[in-house]
Amino acid sequence: MSIRVDQRTAHFERDDEALQEARDGRAAWLDQQLELALLFRRIDAKAAFVSAGCSSIASFASHLGYDGRLARELAQLGYALEAEAGFEQLLRGNEIGFA
Repeated sequence: MSIRVDQRTAHFERDDEALQEARDGRAAWLDQQLELALLFRRIDAKAAFVSAGCSSIASFASHLGYDGRLARELAQLGYALEAEAGFEQLLRGNEIGFA
C-alpha cells in the first residue's frame, strides 16, 4: 500500500499579516451582516416591502440584487437580536457560529 502526499499539505508559509487581516475582516463583515439583519427585520416587521411592489422581504431583497433566501434569514437574525440582548455578544465572541 502506498500513500501519496499532496504537496500543498506538506508545505506552508507563515503569513501573520494575512491571518490578522482575516480576523479584522470577520469583524467588519459581521458588523455589516448585523446591520443588514436589523434593517431587513425592520422592513419585514412593517411589511414596508409592499410599498415597493414586493410580496415579501425575500422578493424585495432579490429586487435589489441581494440573495432573497439570505435576506429572509438575516431578517430572522434581526428578530433574534431584538429578542435576546446577549445574542450579539455571543456572535461577536465567536461563541456561536454565524451560520
